Amino acid sequence: MERIKLPSELDIDSLNLADKWKEWKEAWELYRISSNLHEKDDATQIATIQSILGTKSRRVLKTLPNIPEDITQRTVGGILTAVETYCVPRKNTTYERYVFRTTTQEDRSFDIFVTDLRRRAEYCDFGAIKDSLIRDQIVTYEENPQLRQRAKYLRKCKDAVWNRWTKEYLRGLRERHTVKHKDSPCGVKKGDMCIIKDDNKDRNKWKLGIVEELFAGHDGVVRAVKLRGGKSYLERAVQQLHPLELSCYKSREVPKPPLNPEALAFKPKGDAATYEENPQLRQRAKYLRKCKDAVWNRWTKEYLRGLRERHTVKHKDSTCGVKKGDMCIIKDDNKDRNKWKLGIVEELFAGHDGVVRAVKLRGGKSYLERAVQQLHPLELSCYKSREVPKPPLNPEALAFKPKGDAAVAARQSPKHC
Repeated sequence: MERIKLPSELDIDSLNLADKWKEWKEAWELYRISSNLHEKDDATQIATIQSILGTKSRRVLKTLPNIPEDITQRTVGGILTAVETYCVPRKNTTYERYVFRTTTQEDRSFDIFVTDLRRRAEYCDFGAIKDSLIRDQIVTYEENPQLRQRAKYLRKCKDAVWNRWTKEYLRGLRERHTVKHKDSPCGVKKGDMCIIKDDNKDRNKWKLGIVEELFAGHDGVVRAVKLRGGKSYLERAVQQLHPLELSCYKSREVPKPPLNPEALAFKPKGDAATYEENPQLRQRAKYLRKCKDAVWNRWTKEYLRGLRERHTVKHKDSTCGVKKGDMCIIKDDNKDRNKWKLGIVEELFAGHDGVVRAVKLRGGKSYLERAVQQLHPLELSCYKSREVPKPPLNPEALAFKPKGDAAVAARQSPKHC
């Protein structure tokens, strides 16, 4: 197998250091895996990464915090984290956009020119307009006059189609609908399907809606309507609507069946439960709701607070109120109280002053990190360590003989001779 080429040194003086670091880190990961460097000891990996970084990067690395002066005490993860912290904030978006704007085709082929533009656009943070800016750059700096002329012609045709659609088709829809429905002074009726004009969106993204309700002013003239578009409702002015060439849908109200003697004699239970106004039933529902709220409030204010106070009194040697192995209720303001999770304290995180302010909990198959104020220890004993002690060795035990020696001894016995 041929020798794998080493990655190039990190250009620590680059104007756009963040992207240079991204490319170098990707090359380092590929080299580390392809050369089986990740299977070697830590000392070899540390020496290799510092050699590949280069002289200038090593000088900067010595000045970074959290990097020990002794080379043997450093780790690969610590070196990568420190260098990335130094490089990422120095991304120069303005410079990258300048490079993108000044990129021309020159003597390259069209495909190479487009690929170069797409690569440079990745560093410019253009967002959703990236493709349109690349297209404009191609049209502006493309050295092929026929291609440039063709792009301008297609743009002109597209604008002509949209203008004709807006001025002729939409206007014709409204005029035709007004002539067909002369009894409607506003031009639309309940049930009409309309195109909703929106100046803040492209014309091909205008929504469709069905008129549900008309809003008339004090003079009786309808100037606004309520439309149903999908699962939502919109309120728009009449001037923003363009009725389509579709028949109005009929009212979806289901007519009630006519009354007859049988219906009067046998009244369904559902109607009785729906239309019968029972003040005692309503009062009972309010009372149950009040009892439920009282239980939840008392559970939050008294029971949870009592749990923490009892646990603090019982375990006075614990400064934070919880110990390793305690089962706790994890408070979560974004969920209902009956959906709060349970967790077992696995690890305590102490600050520089020795005070524990956060813990690591095991809840099911996942691990969580929460502040001490969000924990309420339950009335359960702490679980003991699950480490099983190893049995002591017996010095008087007989030596173990493998099966191979026993078979050899059996073959040498007089019985087999």
